[in-house]
Amino acid sequence: MKMKRALIAMAMTLGAVGVPLATATSAQATQSQCTNYLAGKGYIVGGGVRSACSHGTFLGGAHPLCTAKLLELGITNGTHINEACKRA
Repeated sequence: MKMKRALIAMAMTLGAVGVPLATATSAQATQSQCTNYLAGKGYIVGGGVRSACSHGTFLGGAHPLCTAKLLELGITNGTHINEACKRA
């Protein structure tokens, strides 16, 4: 009887968590929006930029991986980095 209750509780928990995750829509920002923004600012968009733009924002809007990669590529304009990574 305890096992059955535990299984029911686990199933309900998974359902409560899984359904919203399965039905959630993706973020509006995309890698291409990030790369297009940088291209529009005159940067050459190659594999490094595409890689950086593949790291979107975390909860709270932070984007440390994208920022770090763009800095490594020599992009120093903080406004361009921030805006591009917000779009990633």
